[in-house]
Amino acid sequence: MRLLRFLLIFLGTALLIVGSIFYINRDVFITVFQNRTAILEGSEWVDKTYSLGGLISYMAEQPGHVSMASMSASLNDSRNNKPVTNRKIHPKNSLSTNHVPDAPDSFICIEPDQPVPAGTLSHFILFATYAEQVILGLTSPRSSVEVDKLKSFYLPGLDQGHRQRFEQWLRTLPEPPDLEMLIRYLAHNRDPAAGDYLFFRLGEEAVLAMTERLGGGCLEPPVPLYGIRTQALTPQREPGLDHENLSARLGQLSDIPREKFLRKSIELAHVQWVDPQKNKPVSIRFFQDERALYRLYPAVCAGTFSRMLLGIWKDHSLGYDVSRKIRNLLEEASQDRTSGADLKHYSSFFDERMSYLSGWSIATDPDDNVIRTQVILFHDIPPGLWFHMNSNFMTRDYHHRMLYDPEIRKRTTEL
Repeated sequence: MRLLRFLLIFLGTALLIVGSIFYINRDVFITVFQNRTAILEGSEWVDKTYSLGGLISYMAEQPGHVSMASMSASLNDSRNNKPVTNRKIHPKNSLSTNHVPDAPDSFICIEPDQPVPAGTLSHFILFATYAEQVILGLTSPRSSVEVDKLKSFYLPGLDQGHRQRFEQWLRTLPEPPDLEMLIRYLAHNRDPAAGDYLFFRLGEEAVLAMTERLGGGCLEPPVPLYGIRTQALTPQREPGLDHENLSARLGQLSDIPREKFLRKSIELAHVQWVDPQKNKPVSIRFFQDERALYRLYPAVCAGTFSRMLLGIWKDHSLGYDVSRKIRNLLEEASQDRTSGADLKHYSSFFDERMSYLSGWSIATDPDDNVIRTQVILFHDIPPGLWFHMNSNFMTRDYHHRMLYDPEIRKRTTEL
């Protein structure tokens, strides 16, 4: 009898614990169950990519999933504001360099001219627009931020983490945030609502003009993600829609001429900017739908973006004062450097979302004579491999090693 009582208590306690764990994490379990097939995609590469050598091998065997432009240049002429020679970058489907990897004026490229959705990497245009407006006296960094209007760009169901982080940040401030505070917050947190708010606060025309100046038609502007996601997910707010309908909707949007799609996204976000409305919750249950949505995000070309960064850091694209403000802002926000004394000035920006691992990074050598800028975009990665790469911060490690390790650059060029 005692044994039976003990077994019943034990089983009851075990069921209670397991049930509580399942209840608390029910959304996670449901998501994993619904995506069990997708999670297996790319799993054959997991064991092969526990080292940077394995990651480089993946890049060699799967060139359709990576776009990269890593280039270095001498800083000796930057004090005279001499422009960097705009040399033609290597052709697509190449992995090569025109000099030894650690020499000035060297290029290492994979598909550098391929447009790739890069998420919040396009927020760099917002930083550049803000810096120029402040230097020219067109914007006051101490002007107040309309917090309620900014919050209206969060989508319940997708942005809970971003909104909670933003509200926690607000509670740490001794006073309401100003524009400079918000820009610095965006540099640290890649917040979608903050980016959307700044797009209109700085001025749509100014942001689009800066995109054209720096990108020359090869970079898409930081179109408000609120407009992109609302355009894509609005049908989900109607009863009876399922995975098939959402997939079909995302497929239809990908077929729309790109300029028309981006313009419509701006218009939808502008309506929210003028007259903020409460948003209904939305959700995306399947990884393939997340990936399809992210394909609609603003795209960049690695080669153009890397040359743009080089021009900013060499002071000649937007002038010394504007460039210095951008550099100070982004170097201050880059706190994850792991290279110690191997680099002097360092800055980076990363964006990770389902099947996409994007980032740019910049550094100078310890003597401040050579600068290397690079943009590395992994895209359409199978979910199983993506979870592995994202959880191990592999692409960030690869960025850092490419900046200061000649051996990693050599292995990349010798594929």
